[in-house]
Amino acid sequence: MVLAQRVRNARRARVWIPLGYSGRWGEYAQAELGISRAHAYRLIDIAESAEGLSRAIGAAGVLTTVSPAGDTGATGLIDLGLSQRALREVHGRLDELTTVVTERLTTAAGSDAGLGDI
Repeated sequence: MVLAQRVRNARRARVWIPLGYSGRWGEYAQAELGISRAHAYRLIDIAESAEGLSRAIGAAGVLTTVSPAGDTGATGLIDLGLSQRALREVHGRLDELTTVVTERLTTAAGSDAGLGDI
């Protein structure tokens, strides 16, 4: 997960440009990270999915170790117990999924039943 976050951060910061890769993300990914452009984008999807779900869980206020911003520690992510494949697969429906997660966790936190019923 840390690699996925770092790749996403590198893409957001456009680090390949000052390093002289003439605006080519794929060249940077291959030369500096040793991965293909496609693999770099898969990692970005994974990082965005994990971040979105972590933020939804933090916003629900269910876990006391999570700040309202969704931060849980050095990486800022909750260990979701999901594989990279699962995170990649939910990426296209992330908005829908985070809405459902937030609603269900908020409801569960407010009920007497607790989180065991989710």
